[in-house]
Amino acid sequence: MKATRTRSVFVFIFLLYIGISRSEIIQRSEYLDNAKKYLVEWEVDLDTKIATFTVTVTTIGWVGFGISDGPNMIGADIVIGGVKSGKPYFKVSVAS
Repeated sequence: MKATRTRSVFVFIFLLYIGISRSEIIQRSEYLDNAKKYLVEWEVDLDTKIATFTVTVTTIGWVGFGISDGPNMIGADIVIGGVKSGKPYFKVSVAS
């Protein structure tokens, strides 16, 4: 009986440790069009304050994605990418 109680206490402490040490991550996703061809997924780690974005788009051309902290795109970080001649390309810039 003593070994069973020791294991139970260890499992409880381990689960408590995992719950305390785990960082809080918020995950969201949103289609940006009615045809559901432009999906943006993001997660934010509240402890490290790092946001990660994934953009999945059905297209035969290029894709653009921008992030701004204001009501317009002035000063926004923008990524444009696509595939040309079978090779992927990306361009990162700041909107003016």
